[in-house]
Amino acid sequence: MRNADQPWYTADHVRAITALAPALATGLRRSMLRVVEAEATAEPYSPGVVVFDSGGNPQSVSPAAERWIEEIVEIPPPSTPTESKVVQAIAARARAIAPGTDPLELSARSRVRTRSGSWLLLYGTRLSGAQEGSTAVIIQPATPREIAPVIALAYGLSQRECHITALCIQGQSTKEMAGAMSLSVYTIQDHMKSIFDKTGVRSRGELVGQIFLEHYAPRWEYAEAPPSGWWAKGID
Repeated sequence: MRNADQPWYTADHVRAITALAPALATGLRRSMLRVVEAEATAEPYSPGVVVFDSGGNPQSVSPAAERWIEEIVEIPPPSTPTESKVVQAIAARARAIAPGTDPLELSARSRVRTRSGSWLLLYGTRLSGAQEGSTAVIIQPATPREIAPVIALAYGLSQRECHITALCIQGQSTKEMAGAMSLSVYTIQDHMKSIFDKTGVRSRGELVGQIFLEHYAPRWEYAEAPPSGWWAKGID
């Protein structure tokens, strides 16, 4: 970030930032893994709701929603709960979706980290009845399954690597994984090497025992036809 009275970035600056970016991104992703397992703790608060009119103006907000919004990390923080940019963005996305094009209402969703390190699920929906075009944003604690994409992204695993890791957790051999995914044994081995490199382990036992079985295995479930936007989906 540069102030208006400061010179713009030079080519050397850009090269330096480009060189540092991968290390910074890895650090940020790994920092999320330190607290991601704590997100499933029981919370004494129910889901919250914020209602917007057709123009995006807030109409009402529940006490639970006010509490959850206070927990969301935003810079700068909103002066009032209804001014949360995160919540407003979800509502705007819900308004932008043409009626009938997203029957399961999966497009206007986001997972958001709180100040305590837990995670919330926010999703927007159109409302029928009183005023046409009204939308609501529901805020609730994220379940372990909804945090699974965060884990995959934190390690930088591709969709295919997520699938192979899930099969590895199930105890399948390289040959069995190759048959299940219609790939060669050598291709599976190449993917396993990449998974080991990204997760910092040296063997399948370490992968399953120290990382996934201990903390994340209950959250990983490969689905043949999951909702749009989930990491656990069919592999092309």
